[in-house]
Amino acid sequence: MAGNYDAIIKLIRAVDPGTDYTVDTLSPQSAFDVVAGVEVGKALMAVADRYDLWIVIRNLSQSTTEIRKQHGDLLKPTDAPFQKEIRLDFPSGLPAAVEGDVIEIFATLKITAGIHVDHSVARSETYLVV
Repeated sequence: MAGNYDAIIKLIRAVDPGTDYTVDTLSPQSAFDVVAGVEVGKALMAVADRYDLWIVIRNLSQSTTEIRKQHGDLLKPTDAPFQKEIRLDFPSGLPAAVEGDVIEIFATLKITAGIHVDHSVARSETYLVV
């Protein structure tokens, strides 16, 4: 659970498109979604006005970045903690990956609250390309 003045990424995972079913493997041609579970503490949410989430798909076998995607949205300050699963779709699959590559997903979250910001970083389990 996030502290009162903190924002965290609780979990990041690759799932089948449009579902909550975590994938076991990834395919170069198959689409997938990435879901990041985020949480913002009550005190920070009282003044929060925006979040930004960056997702980076890394090919550990080739030491390359496959895909980088950013998503942001406005937040309405509230007197309660904020919990949300943010979903980004990757319809093109992994065009540069080949069978046997190992993939890892990294996420960075930024919560903006006026002049104050809070960041969180998370990484997924590894996925095998088949």
